[in-house]
Amino acid sequence: MKKVVRKIIIGGQWGDEGKGKMVDLFSDGVDYCIRFQGGSNAGHTIIFEGSVYKLRLLPSGVLRGATGILTSNVVIDLDVLKKEIQNTKNPKVLIDQKAIIVLPVYKTLDVKKDKSYGGIGTTGNGIGIAYSDKVNRCAFRMEDLLKPISEWKNKFKKIWHTHSSMMDYDSVKWFTHDMTTYLQSMASFFEDKIVDTGELIFKEIKNDKSFVIEGGQGTLLDINHGTYPFVTSSNTIATSVETSLGCHFPKKFDRVGVFKAYCTRVGNGEFQGELDNELGDKIREIGKEYGVVTGRDRRCGWLSLPLLKYAQRLNGFDFLCITKSDVLDGFDEVKLIDLDGNLKSFKGWDHTYGKKDFNSLDSNLISYIDYIEKQIEVPILVISTGADREQTIIRGDLF
Repeated sequence: MKKVVRKIIIGGQWGDEGKGKMVDLFSDGVDYCIRFQGGSNAGHTIIFEGSVYKLRLLPSGVLRGATGILTSNVVIDLDVLKKEIQNTKNPKVLIDQKAIIVLPVYKTLDVKKDKSYGGIGTTGNGIGIAYSDKVNRCAFRMEDLLKPISEWKNKFKKIWHTHSSMMDYDSVKWFTHDMTTYLQSMASFFEDKIVDTGELIFKEIKNDKSFVIEGGQGTLLDINHGTYPFVTSSNTIATSVETSLGCHFPKKFDRVGVFKAYCTRVGNGEFQGELDNELGDKIREIGKEYGVVTGRDRRCGWLSLPLLKYAQRLNGFDFLCITKSDVLDGFDEVKLIDLDGNLKSFKGWDHTYGKKDFNSLDSNLISYIDYIEKQIEVPILVISTGADREQTIIRGDLF
């Protein structure tokens, strides 16, 4: 009998924790894979059948045949999504009718506004502008693509008046003309993919279908609970998933936290444990710590248990997955920030890469994992030992 998989995969740090691999791991044979927030400013790198996929909007599970769903709290860059669908053998994808569209002009506005007030290190993909227009109640939604063009004019007028001081357009007439032309060119491609996904999800959960739900960014970038103001523009934590989906869960989902054996962040903002030195450079080089979307260097540092404990408080993880412990192979010493805020040192480990059995790991790495488990009070049941899906240790039956 087929097991019903229900997992919510959440990053426990500032993103880039390896969520894509974990989504891929749990998505084999599931019916639906859901992206519940964010936009094309985040990317998941998946190695599938020998090929590397860098997905910015498509839920990772579509590579394994799951139907992909983008919920109402995802902001949709139509160009990016269309290209991804076409480049991944046209998987089945459904988009919630309430999801906001990232208009092309938003990208220019994003860069201009970020520069005008000092900036937070935005990716320039128009994400913050799309979410701000959502709050301003003037955003263009996916359902608007299904309406007569005559109904678009008033919405474009509102968007124009909201941003006219920083627009390159010298009149609302030309802005309306260009946006209408652009959206007309996209409507036919997307019209059969726009539905009320909340209604579908609620029904299919009750029908015992399998789901994997993925976040786009990590816990510490949450708009409410992250390291504000250096955060993203949406809620990234597990407790916000039902709001984004548009239904409550009639049956339980496991909340899965993913974190690196060390830590990284992209862009500006505080970073407890940062290694702004040769050691940090070494970790970056070995771990290939460069942004999937921007290519920017990721800042590297030691794991912070206070922040991981905070992520646990916010999300209520049922179990944890540790990734990239193999990146630290060969280090004489590995450190982390303990719950008292002090640096704690561990003996380094070796020969992690590709291991598939927990007991075959270096005893020093086992000690490191045991310590984290006891401090966070959540079991670490998945250990990634390499980028490939098969380079994974699973402790127990998680399916």
